[in-house]
Amino acid sequence: LAEDNIPGCFPNVLPGDARQVKVFPNKTYFLVSARVHPGEAPAQWMWDGLIDFLLQKDDPRAKALRANFVFKLVPIINPDGVARGHYRADTQGLNLNRFYDAPDPNKHPTIWGLREAIVALSRKVDLRYFVDLHAHATKRGCFCYANALPGWQQQLDNLLYARLISTNSPHFDFSSCIFSEKAMESKDKNGQSKEGSSRVGIYRATGLVHAITVECNYNSGRCVNHKPAAATQDPQASPGETWRGAPPKYNTAIFRDVGRAITIAALDMAGVNPWS
Repeated sequence: LAEDNIPGCFPNVLPGDARQVKVFPNKTYFLVSARVHPGEAPAQWMWDGLIDFLLQKDDPRAKALRANFVFKLVPIINPDGVARGHYRADTQGLNLNRFYDAPDPNKHPTIWGLREAIVALSRKVDLRYFVDLHAHATKRGCFCYANALPGWQQQLDNLLYARLISTNSPHFDFSSCIFSEKAMESKDKNGQSKEGSSRVGIYRATGLVHAITVECNYNSGRCVNHKPAAATQDPQASPGETWRGAPPKYNTAIFRDVGRAITIAALDMAGVNPWS
């Protein structure tokens, strides 16, 4: 089996062509994107921590992730904005995180291509996670914006995934996470609706339960979680940690830690974390 061609997005290849992307029907798919807002460097450090952890040779959790998941990783959605040093906009002055509901392939080509790829994947494989990485200039801490889902079981799973990220990272603040319908439909200061944001646009196009935006403040958080000890005798496992004192100033190690926790929480959701 191979992934479907997406007309106008990727080069069309014939069945049997070595360039076809294979499908792994027995694995869960997990898509991560970053830097739709080019100035949000903490997002890149989360992405860096995430991919570095996935490639760990000897960590049993990384091995379990590779055995059970297929990760699709998009490091920079707004490359022109990054190259030109923009903060939130692309070269047209557009906030691309407001066009996921109906992107134009000519005006918003990266958003259109990403959305088309996600929709195609959702029809072909077991795609369960879409995580878009950001930074936040005003709200303190590391947290997520998620969606208000119609069914109680869906919403419970939605909440649980965020709670498990906080269990795996002392710096992810579950109490600051937002799951409201209002946050899905409100308008920003420029009058653009958040219905066009990645998490809402992708959810409405695919029905994904885990379509979230993870945000890290540039400076610091409000609190630090207790990190429970691993439920294993593996000597590689770190002991539990309890932070004493004021929350630390954020650095790249903290952003990387949150990125790592995003993946480990998915192991816990699937019940295949060898250290839980």
